[in-house]
Amino acid sequence: MQSAPSLRQKENSAEHISGNIEVERKFIVSAASLCEIERHGAILSKESRFLDVYWDNNNYDLTTNDYWLRQRDGIWQLKYSSGARKSTACAQYKEVCDQASILTAVRQLFNSKRLQMSSGSFTEFVESLAKVATFKTHRRSFTLGSLTVDVDDADFGYQVRLILRSEAFKSDSF
Repeated sequence: MQSAPSLRQKENSAEHISGNIEVERKFIVSAASLCEIERHGAILSKESRFLDVYWDNNNYDLTTNDYWLRQRDGIWQLKYSSGARKSTACAQYKEVCDQASILTAVRQLFNSKRLQMSSGSFTEFVESLAKVATFKTHRRSFTLGSLTVDVDDADFGYQVRLILRSEAFKSDSF
């Protein structure tokens, strides 16, 4: 009987990237828009508060390529552009939450841009990064048909409304 692979083996053997594809459009609107959302039939489905810590290297190679590596309440997540953009206001992102998929996606980016990155583990990779932003968010999520409307209020005064649709994906390539 074989033992389960270690975390280091899992980190270094990722062949697939799996996660969610989100198509989202962000709006910066007034507080009155919340009433408008509810008037159109949106139902409050979830309310949460979370702490986001965003990470990047000294050259900002992730964020300048539309890759957003964060710890949300201590859980690593990577959100990156799928390349499908219908307009400047509407974007499609892939979001991955397991360390092997995160490392695979970042390696693919760095290889495609000929950027330097260690070939080590996920732990070694994140140890080479620095915190670039930390903030708390209060989120109210509404359901409106097949869409989710998120109302985010960050602790530094930023307010945004997101309309998104999310679907699962699994791929061998970027």
